[in-house]
Amino acid sequence: MNKYRILIFFLSLILVIGVLGAVYYFYPAKEKAKSNEQEVLNSYKLTAQLISRIITDPVIDELTETIMSGIKIMEKDKKISYLVVLNPDGKILASLKPQEVGKKFNTIYKFSMLKDLNSVTKDMGTVTEIGVPVVFRTGNKDIKVGELHMGIKKAGTGSGLPMDFLIKVGGVGALLFIIVLILTQALVFSGLQRQFAVYEREHRAMVSLDAIKKEREKVEKEIEKLNNQKLKAEQEIEKLKEEIEQKRKELEESEIGEMVKELENKKDELEKKVAELKEEEEKLREGIELKRMEQEEIKKRLDVIREKMKKIMEG
Repeated sequence: MNKYRILIFFLSLILVIGVLGAVYYFYPAKEKAKSNEQEVLNSYKLTAQLISRIITDPVIDELTETIMSGIKIMEKDKKISYLVVLNPDGKILASLKPQEVGKKFNTIYKFSMLKDLNSVTKDMGTVTEIGVPVVFRTGNKDIKVGELHMGIKKAGTGSGLPMDFLIKVGGVGALLFIIVLILTQALVFSGLQRQFAVYEREHRAMVSLDAIKKEREKVEKEIEKLNNQKLKAEQEIEKLKEEIEQKRKELEESEIGEMVKELENKKDELEKKVAELKEEEEKLREGIELKRMEQEEIKKRLDVIREKMKKIMEG
């Protein structure tokens, strides 16, 4: 048993010495660190631009949950100090800090809104600010519908060593660890290790399958949610159409009713005038009849007078 302990100690010592050697060999100079820092910033800027394209439609519709799911992939990156998505008025639609959603950015952050459709990179002290517009692209003109702002921690402010250095050292450490593991497995735990490896592969396969199922269920729920939102929107549109049609009918009926009422009033006035004219006509007829009777009476009297005159003249 002691020989195994000595062997494990010796192999572990090789691992530690190899990692320390990798640290000494790959540790970056200042100039190289600056170059690496710029490469890192460029990669984050490219990532921000890609995310801004993915979330264009949710930003237009201000779908906070959808936008949050789009930026959540950056949540575990410790180099990111903040990541927020704004609407054109500066309201925070989504953030890696959910409590900031709905607030104005200028009450929390010191960066400024973008003046045009160009991305910007700006030194803000302990962080480097990356501002990227969320653009709705049309055939004639590109329209800014929102903004994505990302703060990247600088080296020396808690952001850690350059990523390529960590990758190289980690790679050497992983390689040495694998070598030590293989030697340990071959010399000490070959049978048990093989059984454990089989179990581990099966466990990973089960975990991966379970993760895929959960992700698929999550996507299906999102699709169902979007379909429900679409159905709700269609129902709202149909309801608005019905209301507009009802208002149009009411307006038409109201206008027709007014016209009918006006025509009825005119009809009453005409009937009244006709009645008045008939009454005047009747009076005129009565007057004419009286005149005719008077003329008849006068004629009769004239005839009597003529007869009397004739008799006087003859006699």
